[in-house]
Amino acid sequence: VLQRVVECVILQLCRNLDNLIQQYKYETELSENRPLWMASTVPPDMILTLLEGMTTIIHYSLLDPSSQYHQLLVNVDQRHLSEARSRILSVLHIIMSSVTLLWSILHQVDSPNRTLSEAAASVTMINLGSTKNLRQQILELLGPISMNHGVYFMAAIAFVWNERRHGRNAKTKVIPPATEEQLLLVELVRSISVMRTETVIQTVKEVLKQPPAIAREKKHLSLEVCMLQFFYAYIQRISVSNLVDSWPSFLILLKDSLQLGLPPPGQF
Repeated sequence: VLQRVVECVILQLCRNLDNLIQQYKYETELSENRPLWMASTVPPDMILTLLEGMTTIIHYSLLDPSSQYHQLLVNVDQRHLSEARSRILSVLHIIMSSVTLLWSILHQVDSPNRTLSEAAASVTMINLGSTKNLRQQILELLGPISMNHGVYFMAAIAFVWNERRHGRNAKTKVIPPATEEQLLLVELVRSISVMRTETVIQTVKEVLKQPPAIAREKKHLSLEVCMLQFFYAYIQRISVSNLVDSWPSFLILLKDSLQLGLPPPGQF
């Protein structure tokens, strides 16, 4: 029962978050696509409240009870908790998609070159509140996940990377240029304090060696190729000193990748 309840609640929270973000984009003229569902009344800090709720449930399901991030002191059968953990990990890519969509909006709102007019901002029903607090909450949600379930975390990043790719034009190039939303994924990973360069390299290597089940469920998706495309963009945006410090691991990753027999985009 616990696994079904946890999954249903988390997925509903993700849908709620997606709907609020889509409504915000439409009402502030960041998007021309009108959502099918529009909220007429939204409480202040609703998005932050959603994030906090997701964080509590996800951390409770995924993290060790002795962890400092484990805030709920509730006795649950470990078998049920293990089932809930597996279920959350299986939908982590959906969670990541929703959270990174919000991260993208925060980037647009905080950008000095934003085109959001004051008139458009005044008519929206969605009050983002403090973008700083939202960013911090996102990092508080993802940091412990990346530290304790790094392979699933990076696989979810690769999945979202595929979602945020270019359209048809990208297929004509061996290494498609990263979109702005894809580059925001790189920024997000770099913003997580525990995801240092060495950690990212080691985790990418583990994803390539044994991709999580998500890769088998999505037949059209080459998770390994998406992971390498993300990593290619990542190493272009880290300092030379960080790359030099992790050079041995970087060379091993390149060597191992060539032996995986990936499709042509992965080879390049």
